[in-house]
Amino acid sequence: MKTSAKYESIGAVLALVGAVALVAVYYPILNPEQFSLDSSRDNVPLIRYTLGTPASLFILATAWHFNRKAMRLKREEQDVQRPPT
Repeated sequence: MKTSAKYESIGAVLALVGAVALVAVYYPILNPEQFSLDSSRDNVPLIRYTLGTPASLFILATAWHFNRKAMRLKREEQDVQRPPT
């Protein structure tokens, strides 16, 4: 159970970081009035979207990978603990 818990916590942290990164990238679209007040400009450089979107999606995909690995390990650990019938 220890290895699956490790992968599960890594996946949860990466999912949180990826979600926050994705929202931060699209903050000017999600809340344009607050963004213009915060940054005192209306336009956003395109590089923010072209680099930020793939980076945050990569983090989310890595979180998904760790979560799948944790689920597989948990299933294998349960099969080992279960006595044969």
